[in-house]
Amino acid sequence: MKRNQLAGNFSFVGAICLLSMILASCNAGRGTGDEGGAGPASPNDLEGQALSSGFNTELDPLQRPPLVSNSSTADFSFKCTRRPCHFRCKLDDARWKDCRSPRIYADLAEGPHTFKVRAQNRKSGWWDKSPAVYSWLVDYKLAVTAVSAGYHHACALFGDNTVRCWGKNDSGQLGEGSNLEKSVPAQIAGASWTSVSAGGAHSCGLQSDESLWCWGLNNYGQVGDGSTVNSNAPVQAGSGSNWSSVSVGGWHACAIRTNDSLYCWGANWHGQLGDGTWADKNTPTHIAGSGWAVVSAGDDHTCALKTDGTLWCWGSDQWGELGDGAAINTNTPGQVGSENYWVGIEAGHYHTCGEANEGTIRCWGWNEYGQLGDGSNLDQNLPVLVNSSFSWSSVSAGYGHSCGLAVDGTLWCWGRNDYYQLGTVRTPGQNLPFQVGSESNWSAVSAGRNFTCAVKNDATLLCWGAY
Repeated sequence: MKRNQLAGNFSFVGAICLLSMILASCNAGRGTGDEGGAGPASPNDLEGQALSSGFNTELDPLQRPPLVSNSSTADFSFKCTRRPCHFRCKLDDARWKDCRSPRIYADLAEGPHTFKVRAQNRKSGWWDKSPAVYSWLVDYKLAVTAVSAGYHHACALFGDNTVRCWGKNDSGQLGEGSNLEKSVPAQIAGASWTSVSAGGAHSCGLQSDESLWCWGLNNYGQVGDGSTVNSNAPVQAGSGSNWSSVSVGGWHACAIRTNDSLYCWGANWHGQLGDGTWADKNTPTHIAGSGWAVVSAGDDHTCALKTDGTLWCWGSDQWGELGDGAAINTNTPGQVGSENYWVGIEAGHYHTCGEANEGTIRCWGWNEYGQLGDGSNLDQNLPVLVNSSFSWSSVSAGYGHSCGLAVDGTLWCWGRNDYYQLGTVRTPGQNLPFQVGSESNWSAVSAGRNFTCAVKNDATLLCWGAY
């Protein structure tokens, strides 16, 4: 979903093996394999030779090209989970060739590329279950300015004011006019976009004329066009052209107008629209109150900040995600505590995280995987501090994990990690912040369902996990 701040709406990255979301798919499993070597000859068409061999080939998500790359060079590291192994690689439509890790390609043309690698165990002669695959886009002109990770797809805003989406597309959530899954970012229609937010199976964005557009799954009216018909291309939601921000949740969405008024639409079975009813709405519906500054739509709940720094939440409270200590669903906004120090808010699946003006992060709600980051795995119905000794600049809450950017530009994630969404080798989870890599050049992060995407200072985009 989408990360928000008073200073401007943003959201979104993280690392290891790749079943890599959004275009990368390497099989799960932890490896200690041989990093290359000569081996026996094998059929050229390895796709037809996959065996139930019980081992996999893994790509290192931190040593591979960005999802959108401005470089003509690509560097891949990989290993197998049952050594010793012999590897074969292929790029795009080329033939399979013997290879070692790392594998470096140079002089790549602009456009989409796909790399595949698979391993043969030297002792048994068996090939791994399926090749590890990674796709990326080479474009020397494109720069990523924002990214939003949804359930099984993601969307990004580029420096040329285009929006491109990728991932699953069964409901048209990529918005590019088809229902075909895309492994690399596909451009959607629209002349000049200023923001985008990806949710469950629908997405929304704002154009430069301040008009609001949505696309994808519409079974509860979450596209906001007055119907319940899916759309695989952007359709205008609501009326007027004075929208300032939008956030997409699981089956609903919310947006703020330039006069600081708040509107929500879509599913409302837990009161997540906040309009005082439990009925779904297929057009933007006004929510009581004024001075709304930031809104974040979660799975079945919503939270928003007011211009006075107070925090308000409504909808499902099954896991304490409203942060009011009550654990009771509510269909109208209720204040979280009495503090007025909030500057950022992010509603995830069943948990919520907020940023305070002193540089701390507090999270609350479901905590089975340690996604609250407080060092425990206990659910919390009141905000608790994320355990850290440094200051934060932003936070993003996903399904069972969360990620945050420190003021020094380092990236940290915590919570569920069964698909490597934390950017590290598989563990049951981390209940304290864990640094992604060692770099300090991250500018934005977005935690999706089981994957993470992030932007670096050089405007390149990386994603990891599984969609």
